[in-house]
Amino acid sequence: MEQPFLKVLQCQTGRLKSGKTKSNKPKVRRRSRTADCTEV
Repeated sequence: MEQPFLKVLQCQTGRLKSGKTKSNKPKVRRRSRTADCTEV
C-alpha cells in the first residue's frame, strides 16, 4: 500500500509542477500524463 501511494503522490506532484511550469502548453500533454498516472 505504501508503494502505490508514493507513486500516486509523485504523479500528482509531477502533474502540478508540469501544469504550473508549462501552463502555456496545451492540455493534451497534461492529459497524457494523467493517463500514465492512472495506468501506473
